[in-house]
Amino acid sequence: EENVPASSTTNVDITQPVVEEAVENCVANSTPSEKNIRKSPDSGRKNEVVVSNIQKDFVYFDEYVSNGEIEQAYRILISTIKRNQNKNDKYHQGLKWDDFSCLIEALRIRKGRKNAKMATEVLEQLILHLDQGLLESKRRNLAPLYGYVLKLWNSCTLAPERIKLKNVHDIITVSETANTILEDMEKRKDTITTRHSYNLILSCYLRIALAARNAQKRGEDHDTTLGVATIAAEKSEELFVKMVSSSNENQRPNLTSYKTVLTTWSTVGSLGSLGAVDRILALLSTIEEYSKESHLDSSLYSIVFNALAQAAPLLEFDPKDPAAPANKGVTLLRRLVSGLKEEGPCPLDAMSYASIINAFAKSKTSENLGELAPANLASACLRQCHELHKIGYLLEGPNDYCYGNAIAAWTRHLDTDLGCEKAEALLNQLESHIGPKLNAKNRRERTTIWYNMVLNTFSKSSFPPQRAETILRRMESLSIADHRSYQAVLANWGNPRCQIMEDRSVRALQCLRRMDKTSIACYNTALAACQATDLKYASAALDVAEQLFSEIPRPNAATYSRMISVYISLLSDNPTRREAKVEELFQQCCNNGHVSILTFNLLLDGLSDNRLKMLLGEHYDMVIDRKVDLQKLPERWWKRNRK
Repeated sequence: EENVPASSTTNVDITQPVVEEAVENCVANSTPSEKNIRKSPDSGRKNEVVVSNIQKDFVYFDEYVSNGEIEQAYRILISTIKRNQNKNDKYHQGLKWDDFSCLIEALRIRKGRKNAKMATEVLEQLILHLDQGLLESKRRNLAPLYGYVLKLWNSCTLAPERIKLKNVHDIITVSETANTILEDMEKRKDTITTRHSYNLILSCYLRIALAARNAQKRGEDHDTTLGVATIAAEKSEELFVKMVSSSNENQRPNLTSYKTVLTTWSTVGSLGSLGAVDRILALLSTIEEYSKESHLDSSLYSIVFNALAQAAPLLEFDPKDPAAPANKGVTLLRRLVSGLKEEGPCPLDAMSYASIINAFAKSKTSENLGELAPANLASACLRQCHELHKIGYLLEGPNDYCYGNAIAAWTRHLDTDLGCEKAEALLNQLESHIGPKLNAKNRRERTTIWYNMVLNTFSKSSFPPQRAETILRRMESLSIADHRSYQAVLANWGNPRCQIMEDRSVRALQCLRRMDKTSIACYNTALAACQATDLKYASAALDVAEQLFSEIPRPNAATYSRMISVYISLLSDNPTRREAKVEELFQQCCNNGHVSILTFNLLLDGLSDNRLKMLLGEHYDMVIDRKVDLQKLPERWWKRNRK
């Protein structure tokens, strides 16, 4: 620095001729260590050796990369490239392969479109320097760097559940950009494109379909979401066919490729497309033909069976219709079972059977088909899974998903009582098979759902509520009962189909008191049990109902309707008291703004015409043929019941 004139400090424009001469003298008289010095970005830059604009900036490049200041390093590299291209600039900075590769490798661990764009530009500049022979180091393999860039673009399509439909075109653009990079990679003779790169693009298309499905769940337009998902699946299939027809062994699809393209079409099927099922089965045939000598994993067939289960509700189930998704699943299952050998891998597992059983559980039917009913066929699949496990073809027998889906099939049977008995028997088998592990953290939620299915079926059957109470006690011992469990049992106590010789209201109250935290829905269901109580217990039931009503902090329209029904049912032999109670409750309902059509209809049943005219006053004229339009009544009566 002693040899550098005062006019050559860093805050002087070194593009001036005088300063350029001073810089040349400085470089000529400096030692090699001074010429190549690279200080930390945090050190004082005013005291550093001045060599040129290019060298002064690039001296910090390695430090920025190692310190994680990627954006600063990116700006320096791009600025250096532009200055090197400037013919008027006397000084040039030689670039090496590592200057480009280290920046791409630093960017690959990051996510986001901004980082993907930076990595893409750095890769493009590296390829340009290679083609023009501008690098000072030897040529190396570009394939890993292409892979890093593709992985960055792939990461831009993550978290599809948070992407709104209006932004789905963004990830479509991302996928198209990644596909363009892949095509450029294929055109280069010095780069080998592997199946990993293709799988990254397939993954992008899958995430587009998932984003469209989640957008539909949030209420987006069905046709638009289905169209977006279908386009993604078609592009995915097109790329997959390209991989299958490739003559390069390193580019041919593997199990990951199979699963990705099938899952993409399965996602389209979940949006309500029957055509997706045919595409999936056609792809499965292609995959089986292509991989004759290799083993196909059972998880691959589970994807197909799951797609058939998702499509099952789209058609009315007919056991003789080969186009029904469930029947297609049975056909595939029979083909796979017939091809089983004593030695060798099995393409089926418990989850495969769980999916095909789920297809029967979701199948809709409007008539009792007897032995060919979906529930009977689901049980047959469950038994076959047991048998294959016993003779050693399957490593494990039916899991909790198999039992749960079979239970769901019977709870939807048209014969409610038969469905109850079969579902309860399967529930007992599930308990004996899984045991205390039913309340394990990873299966507690779904176990509760299956128990609740059985309880809900009992609430509609003619069986006495004591059987449902027994199941609820078992749930309590497993700590898996929730408010829906108690509500189903309460509904069973209020079911008029059940012939009960005891006070329903008392038993419903006992059930309600066992809850840790009650809900207004459970209170309303308990009131229904009071309403269904035999008249010989009317006095006690009325006391229980009024006690329950007084405990509800914020009654809603259903609460008032149910309580009016209680008065009408239990005070049928005392019209004077009934009318007084109904009138008092209706006035309270009006003051709270919870009058509904049902409330008004019950009012018409509970009061005589004269009493009704006195209660409604000038609004009595709004009642025409015992019907009323709520909009013509005072808004304060129904303001909290707008729905």
